Amino acid sequence: MCGGKCGGGRSWGLRLWNGFGDQLTTVFLPSPFLSDEQHVLPEPKWERLDLYYSLREKYLGEPKLEKFKLADAPDIKKPLLHY
Repeated sequence: MCGGKCGGGRSWGLRLWNGFGDQLTTVFLPSPFLSDEQHVLPEPKWERLDLYYSLREKYLGEPKLEKFKLADAPDIKKPLLHY
């Protein structure tokens, strides 16, 4: 659980492991919460997830999202809803 000052997860990426449980590599993707200089943004820039969705389209066959919005859900903190 995060405390009141916790910013939650800020990095987006892919970790690859071998069969022995050893981490081989980590590939970081642009975060909607951080600038290119790694400063926390006042508001998320969701367009920074473009590479993430492109990879999902290429390797999972999922259609790439062109637009999405925040869902109205008071019990969940800012979930994404695509349309």
